[in-house]
Amino acid sequence: MTTNATGGTEKLYKVNVYDGKTWRVLQNYSTSNTFKWIPSRAGDYKFSIHVKDKNSSKAYDDYGVLYYQVSEPVKVNSLTVDKASPQVAGTDVTLKANVTQTTDILYAFHVYDGTAWKVLKDYSTSDQFTWTPESGEYKVVVHVKHKDSVNKYDSYAYINYSVLKGPVALTQIETDRQSPQLVNASITLTAQAIGLGNKLYAFYVFDGTDWKQLREYNLSNSFIWTPTKPGTYKFSVHVKQEGSVNAYDDYMTLDYKITTAPVQVQSIDVDKGSPQPAGVPITLTTNATGGTEKLYKVNVYDGKTWRVLQNYSTSNTLKWIPSRAGDYKFSIHVKDKNSSKAYDDYGVLYYQVSEPVKVNSLTVDKASPQVAGTDVTLKANVTQTTDILYAFHVYDGTAWKVLRDYSTSDQFTWTPESGEYKVVVHVKHKDSVNKYDSYAYINYSVKIQ
Repeated sequence: MTTNATGGTEKLYKVNVYDGKTWRVLQNYSTSNTFKWIPSRAGDYKFSIHVKDKNSSKAYDDYGVLYYQVSEPVKVNSLTVDKASPQVAGTDVTLKANVTQTTDILYAFHVYDGTAWKVLKDYSTSDQFTWTPESGEYKVVVHVKHKDSVNKYDSYAYINYSVLKGPVALTQIETDRQSPQLVNASITLTAQAIGLGNKLYAFYVFDGTDWKQLREYNLSNSFIWTPTKPGTYKFSVHVKQEGSVNAYDDYMTLDYKITTAPVQVQSIDVDKGSPQPAGVPITLTTNATGGTEKLYKVNVYDGKTWRVLQNYSTSNTLKWIPSRAGDYKFSIHVKDKNSSKAYDDYGVLYYQVSEPVKVNSLTVDKASPQVAGTDVTLKANVTQTTDILYAFHVYDGTAWKVLRDYSTSDQFTWTPESGEYKVVVHVKHKDSVNKYDSYAYINYSVKIQ
């Protein structure tokens, strides 16, 4: 934008813009009458440009107004191809960018082969490009922008594209039942292939020890397999053109699992034996057999209400931090991920949570007040002493100070200077996640000798 003004001696220019909601200063008073503005979003804008002489005491001597409309930048609706993925290597594939606007738009096409990016065609006015790929898995991207845009691109779109070896290529092996399945289930394998002429298909299976031909070559692309024992299998489908002298023109494999054992809960273990005080984390581990991928749901009953602690998840462990004492009953449901039942099996665990440690009192061996420099032994008296930690703190009226951080000793000898103090002891179980389970304090006076 260039502001043309007359008069004065040395003119100053200030650029303001209104976006429909707020006025904003783009350039404060300056001797420059030109300003480069790069709008970041569409809208109707109003510019108010103030001009004054450098010696003027006014807010402005004169101003001018300019209205300007900024449209939405170009957007790629889609990147399309004239031949659907997958195709055979050497096939000409025409890429086309479909955009919201076409006037003054530039297009660039790029491809990623899994290792590096390559520019198929740098920016030009053509929205199409014909690509002749080799075999591989590709990500094809089109960048679009207005010819005057300062951006690397205003919008982009991409597609994934597969290119196979020719003249016949397998594109997919699928089953009518998702792995895993049980012994004696009828499983239909279907192979999909592309290429020229009639195609012949042969089916093989590997049981972990030996390969076995399930069916010799014929025109049918499907086969029904009925496994008789559990295990992890690998299918291999061979395809070739009818009349081909090759053993195969292409092949593809698929892993599949067969199982027989139903889901059963063997045990529920805890990392800390019952009872434990409230506030101590307890890790429950459910051991189950059978199935393929098991899901675990943890429920707890506190004597009044059942509550779900963990909904069905692949994790067989749960960390539980009880907040209050009581007798608890856990019911852990387990099922196979493919099961339609509420649960395939369950186990029960009873657990007792005791009251957390409580400080009955904080005592001293010398009653307040005492003379500065006197050794004062602090002692915490608690409701239970097994696995308990103690920390002593003091407040001098200005700041808190740690006399001794958590340790197993319930006593601390303190040698204070003169002053008025609040002495606090924090206590907790050694495994408690709380900052403290209980505390007590005393006020203590220390005088100058």
